[in-house]
Amino acid sequence: MSSRMKIQNSKKIGEIAEAEIRKRLLSISNPMKPSYDVGIDFFCDLLEEDSPSSKFFLVQAKGTQRFGKKWRRCIDKKIIESWLAHVYPVFLVVYDMEGDNCYWMSMHEHRKNLIRKMNTQSRTICITIDKSQLLREEDFVRKIKEDMASINFSVELLLGRPQFIGSGYVRRIPLLYLPNKVIHNIGVNIRLSLFYLASHYFYLSGQKQKAYSLCKFLTNFDKAHYDNFVLMGRICRSLGKTEEAKESYEEAIEICKRDTRWDTLKTPSDPSIGDIISSIRKEIESL
Repeated sequence: MSSRMKIQNSKKIGEIAEAEIRKRLLSISNPMKPSYDVGIDFFCDLLEEDSPSSKFFLVQAKGTQRFGKKWRRCIDKKIIESWLAHVYPVFLVVYDMEGDNCYWMSMHEHRKNLIRKMNTQSRTICITIDKSQLLREEDFVRKIKEDMASINFSVELLLGRPQFIGSGYVRRIPLLYLPNKVIHNIGVNIRLSLFYLASHYFYLSGQKQKAYSLCKFLTNFDKAHYDNFVLMGRICRSLGKTEEAKESYEEAIEICKRDTRWDTLKTPSDPSIGDIISSIRKEIESL
């Protein structure tokens, strides 16, 4: 009896599948093998006009000797969770040895259903792919780009940076229900953007009236930050709007007085709330 170690058939099928799937991926991307096997077999840079585009997608390769009408496999929830957590589109691609074809599934497209299945007691989630999902290069590339755009939109929205939908001349702004976290982040970005723009027009380009209009909107939009009103006071003072400048400075002082956390949370190099109030009062005295 031979004592030589035998290679398991499942291992051979896996190696063949990876090689065949990689050949298909080479025509549309630069597929790279990760150093560690963590549920992803290929990290792919999509090609555009035969050049790397820095648009990435991930592929998990599977193989089967005979696909049949459908391919079905139960996959550990931890792997599914890692696929859904990626900021790049993840695709499961199955190579059918008998038919010499590949079939695929977009994890992002089935995200809601997979998340629902994550809440069950089972340690695995069963994935099914049928023959309608034959890998055709044009369809696959289109889906990769669609998933990239959708994931990018979701990530940017979560960070408070809404995006247009579409890439042509005419684009649209979708009407969406926004969670409180997203609403907060959008508000923060609006406040910072307006503050930077108003500061630029006032301090750097000398467009004081434009700075005034922006800061007027800012102080109506966000009444929680004293520096909005200090900036408004300075702009009004430069425009000769003395009364309005005084009102803005005084509002800044009131905001500071209401901030009970400043002195506790500030770093040693930051001024105390008392120092800030004193500096604002000096600006009022100079009116």
